[in-house]
Amino acid sequence: MDKEMSRDSPGVATATITVEDEVMTVDQVAELLRVSPRTVERLVAGTLIPYITLRRQGTRGPVRFLRSEILKWLRNRTVRPVRWKGQGDLS
Repeated sequence: MDKEMSRDSPGVATATITVEDEVMTVDQVAELLRVSPRTVERLVAGTLIPYITLRRQGTRGPVRFLRSEILKWLRNRTVRPVRWKGQGDLS
């Protein structure tokens, strides 16, 4: 990860977070993936997408996503074309 830590005052650390480390909401992930927020909620319910749960006392809280993890998840789900022997050019 591309983070820088610095000390502005004793005992307090601040981090510079890159764009890829952005924390996103369900609506933001839905916009990124160009799907409905309900689709993102279904992916979360099925544990099919990486997410972080924000705990609330006694209940399951809202979820958040790291942009870098969502982009990595997308790259891992990319289907690559397969070329068969003898098939030649498909154009």
